[in-house]
Amino acid sequence: MPFQTDLTFGQVWEKKSIEELSKTNDVVVRAPRRTYPYWDFKINNLKYESKADKYETGNLMIEYSSRGKDSGIRTTTSDYYIYWFITNERYYLIPTPVIKQMIKNKDYVKRIKGGDYNTSKMYMFREEKFSKFLKKGDPNKCLFDISDSE
Repeated sequence: MPFQTDLTFGQVWEKKSIEELSKTNDVVVRAPRRTYPYWDFKINNLKYESKADKYETGNLMIEYSSRGKDSGIRTTTSDYYIYWFITNERYYLIPTPVIKQMIKNKDYVKRIKGGDYNTSKMYMFREEKFSKFLKKGDPNKCLFDISDSE
């Protein structure tokens, strides 16, 4: 998918993330630029990265490099990742330090290339690793048995 199409798709789910997480009197701030590397939005003083996956693979993909430069988990200053599986609007709210510790512990399946022309590098995690962070969506629509993963 071309960058502009990906960007538009991401912005739609970023807006949905803000709607899902914010309350009436919260102060919401969007990142100052479309390609801001540190966070996507803030609610009050908490910073969030918003990611959305179109495909139900049972995996979460966490980017760490794009076009030869650090990106994603390596550059973020976010407090949380909100990670959507859009086919059933299921999402996980994962503390960023948890992801960083899992990477440090090599608790991912493998590293892969992806994105536009395979110019991004990502860590691939099994979805069940994050089951305790499931916040919305039908756990029966997960590709794993959520009761076995706690």
